[in-house]
Amino acid sequence: MLFLDQESDTYDPSKFQFFVWAAVAGGFQWKHPRSPSSCAKVFAYGMTVNLLCNLIPLSHNHMPAPLRNPDINTAPSHAGAGPNSYTQYKLRNAADQDTARADVLRVAGNGSFVSKCLLMITRHGSSKQFVTITGQDGLTWGIKDFISDSVHPFFAKLDAALPGVIDSVFAEHADKLRSSQWLNKRIDKRNDRGLVTIGWLRRGLDEILCDRRFHGLQLHQFIGEAVVPSRKIFDEAGFRLAFSLAAMVGVANSFGATGMAGRLRAARQEVGPSGGEREIIQSFCSAYARRDDGGHEGSTERLIKRGFELESGPLPDVDTLGHSGRRIRALFLLFPWADRESFNEPGDFALEADEKFPEPA
Repeated sequence: MLFLDQESDTYDPSKFQFFVWAAVAGGFQWKHPRSPSSCAKVFAYGMTVNLLCNLIPLSHNHMPAPLRNPDINTAPSHAGAGPNSYTQYKLRNAADQDTARADVLRVAGNGSFVSKCLLMITRHGSSKQFVTITGQDGLTWGIKDFISDSVHPFFAKLDAALPGVIDSVFAEHADKLRSSQWLNKRIDKRNDRGLVTIGWLRRGLDEILCDRRFHGLQLHQFIGEAVVPSRKIFDEAGFRLAFSLAAMVGVANSFGATGMAGRLRAARQEVGPSGGEREIIQSFCSAYARRDDGGHEGSTERLIKRGFELESGPLPDVDTLGHSGRRIRALFLLFPWADRESFNEPGDFALEADEKFPEPA
């Protein structure tokens, strides 16, 4: 076909735009047969405008996402296989893996409170990245390991800020993403079930997550889900240390703000009415680190004692700890308890101008 890219068999807008401006110039030549130079100027002007327009990202452009293993088109294959079995759509090429981790380190490289929290929950980009897609709990994705419940809020924000992107990426399925009712009917939080089984949703999500222009939107969602509610509870508790708020953000990232608040109440009850911020947060972090430390109990014990300066010595190696213990280890490294740093402001991330989330007017 005239306007198809021959390699990908997809519509090529540049060919269509060339044809339009050639037709305009031809029409001008027909009306003004004695002005060939003017005709050439019209065509040159048109192609210059076309070039400039293509340089400005007025709407989402379909860009090929990196290859994954398994391929993003492959259906998840571990449904019913057990609590720790689920499909992970990992980036296939080492260079893409390095870029994905470097993106996390770059946006969190300015030392702000929220940046350090991001390094904590992602373990410096090694455990979570902007491009993450797995079948855990029916679908986990993005920089926070967002869950199925986050899909509709995320795309509602995207649709409000940048109209047209959802239609461009998801085509005839776009209105399904706009419907919380449609999505909720298909959520299933068992591994490799629910939303992750929908092929067009995986492919579109892959395209969005791999486009760095939407990094800011993911971080906006992270702050809204984990940082803002944690700070509210932090303020209500009368706490003052940045360590305490960061610990709360880390636990909220695992259990949601409501689950984190319940664990904080349990810690307060454990230490009794005389316990202050130090005692409550120590109990809070200890319970979180121990929740999945099967086989790592000794290292978890040393982590808590050494992190809170109850005994001397280096923190245990990351490979000797469970998942939650690794997060608490990162917490101690990024917000050393010895510093007793007061929380002031959350700060921001080190985003490029075209990565920042444009708040809807």
